[in-house]
Amino acid sequence: MGSAAQTAEEEAAAWFARMSSDKKSDADAHEFDEWLAANPENARAYASFQRLWGDLGAFGEAPEILAAQHESLEAARRSRRQWIAGGLTSALAVAAAAAFFFLMPHEPAATTYETLAGQRSTINLADHSAIELGPNSQLIVRLGAHERVAELVRGRAFFDIDHEADRPFMVRHGRREVRVLGTQFDVDTEEADLAVILVAGSVRISDTAHGRTLATLAPNYAYVERNGLAQVAPVDADNQSAWRFGRLVFDDVALGDALHQLNRFSPQPIKLSESRLSMLRVSGTFHIGEISTTVSALEQSFPVRAQRAADGSVTLYPR
Repeated sequence: MGSAAQTAEEEAAAWFARMSSDKKSDADAHEFDEWLAANPENARAYASFQRLWGDLGAFGEAPEILAAQHESLEAARRSRRQWIAGGLTSALAVAAAAAFFFLMPHEPAATTYETLAGQRSTINLADHSAIELGPNSQLIVRLGAHERVAELVRGRAFFDIDHEADRPFMVRHGRREVRVLGTQFDVDTEEADLAVILVAGSVRISDTAHGRTLATLAPNYAYVERNGLAQVAPVDADNQSAWRFGRLVFDDVALGDALHQLNRFSPQPIKLSESRLSMLRVSGTFHIGEISTTVSALEQSFPVRAQRAADGSVTLYPR
């Protein structure tokens, strides 16, 4: 385990103890939010510790678990200098108790899927669910006996989840969790901090750090979080997720934003020579990977001319 990940786990154990104390203050909550935002590894480590603690709930009356819980909560009452070490001690105690009772790892084996720029990949899971992974994306999947978890580290993915009432499917990104039973939805971490677009079924988006529900979506609605602000709005979900069929659909979108999306799916980017060109508005359907067709359409629709470089990239100039 790397030193950064180990440090995050140690601090997560300490923060769990501190935030579980009935003496925590508003200042504690503010510092906790700053710690979570400082590094994505912090949020992942804290969520893992929460899940481990929750898994032990069924054994809450066992002496080993009660002792570990007591030690963890007592850590919150120690000085700031001591609570990191104290939290680590309690975390190790909880982990040891878990191993004693479960006699197996508390998390199922993880499988990592990755794509490069311009690549897409179809993932067929053992539970008959299917995932379309967008370009330059990373997804970590764990299929357990009681829950199925996919962590979207970066990029975009479309999920078609098979219904299992006693084994829900969760998609996690940082401090956010999208919980489903059986549904179709799109998750994007590139165009915004987080965008969830529901095609069918229902999903619930939660803040895992604070244990509260942020939104519950109906089909053709999107949850978008950007720069600390979140909103739920109606969308054309089929158009928004058309990328999985090789198409991008734009409706009165700034040319700069449209090119940003198109370039995600191509190793040969289309660039603008002047920033003012980015404000032109574009509508229409573009086929992913068909650079020449896209450039010709842009030249016919706008006062621009294209110049191709030796590396295959294209730059648009005012005409």
